[in-house]
Amino acid sequence: MPGKVCRWRVTFDFIPPKILVSRIKNVPDVLLITTDEGERKWITSIEMITPELSFTEALISASETANHYADFISFAVNYGVSCTIRQINEVGEGGKPKQGGTIKFLECRVVTPENIDLTKYVGNEVYRRQFAHYRKGLSSTDVVERIREFFIVLEDSYPKNDPRLTKWAWVRNLVSHHELIVKGQMIEAEKLIGKHYFDPSTPQDENALHENAVELKKEAKECLEPILPKT
Repeated sequence: MPGKVCRWRVTFDFIPPKILVSRIKNVPDVLLITTDEGERKWITSIEMITPELSFTEALISASETANHYADFISFAVNYGVSCTIRQINEVGEGGKPKQGGTIKFLECRVVTPENIDLTKYVGNEVYRRQFAHYRKGLSSTDVVERIREFFIVLEDSYPKNDPRLTKWAWVRNLVSHHELIVKGQMIEAEKLIGKHYFDPSTPQDENALHENAVELKKEAKECLEPILPKT
């Protein structure tokens, strides 16, 4: 099987496995699988058809694509979504599946329904990276990690000296370096936590940074929203 070149149908389950949506729009060779429960619609998985590849190449290619879409969906629903491969089958004549393998596990979450339009996903490398960092920020419960990930989204969006970026530099530096040395940044840190270094072992320091993480998340989202074409 590893040396055989053909098209493959690959299915990934989302984590959480039920993502509440109001409507979806798919793209060629990529299908969001849904289930209806009364008036509610849930995305449960994503299925795609690869180009002609070897088994190993198909796994790598499909996993990369699925992760990109998980990043995009995370942005759309505003919480972290990941995926795990469930099944891969050779595509036979007439599109029928042939030999392959399968694996599965589950989890659940209840959320507000959102529109998921895969045609709006932009495949530019920088944008893919930004969606990935945004998802990591959403998924993390660590305020330091959230600040770092959301700040990277801003870094990819604005020039180095743009005030929309520099106004957050002291926060990122505070959680990334053992001590601040720039006077203006030291002043901001002292206003927030009473000193110019961050101590992750001190709950008061972490709690003081939560509001900054929330604001950074908001601004990171604002950076990404213009990327999506208007309906």
